[in-house]
Amino acid sequence: IDGIGLTHCALWESGRRQIEKMVRDNPSLSFIKNSSELFPSMVTDGQKVYPSSEYIRNSSKNILLLAGGGMGKTTALLRLAFSGNARYSPDQTAVIYLPLYGWKPDDKSYIVNSILESLHFRTENHSFEEARKALYEILLRPIETRNVSRPVLLLLLDGLNELSGDTKPLIDEIIRLSAMR
Repeated sequence: IDGIGLTHCALWESGRRQIEKMVRDNPSLSFIKNSSELFPSMVTDGQKVYPSSEYIRNSSKNILLLAGGGMGKTTALLRLAFSGNARYSPDQTAVIYLPLYGWKPDDKSYIVNSILESLHFRTENHSFEEARKALYEILLRPIETRNVSRPVLLLLLDGLNELSGDTKPLIDEIIRLSAMR
């Protein structure tokens, strides 16, 4: 898969490439490749306790992980991104991990722009606006298999609790994107 264009497989490739680059650039993150080295992170829905990656991947709802600093939220998201991108399948949701570290208070399309910047689409064929529309079209078409409907993309947004300033534009973008499933 070459990750070129605005397709489901390009989203998958982008997510895989990004996680591999993070581990390559920061060898201390290599532990996410070996699940036996990880302390199992668990989440609760108020009734049952689940392994965090299983709960996040299988949920049909938006999820906000809350815990104190150092409790494993980033590790859980990185591990899910790494394991969710092990092999491409057109029937599975693509996974993209996106740290919110670079977000600025006046940015109303940080998430979409970050996704588009990670894709390799030909600018001679697509302007950034055309690419944004094409991405929205992809996100609006769920994956349909055997009476199961899955979203095309699982976004793992990390660091919302660390942002300062008026986060309303970012929250509004998250709400807009979550409606596209």
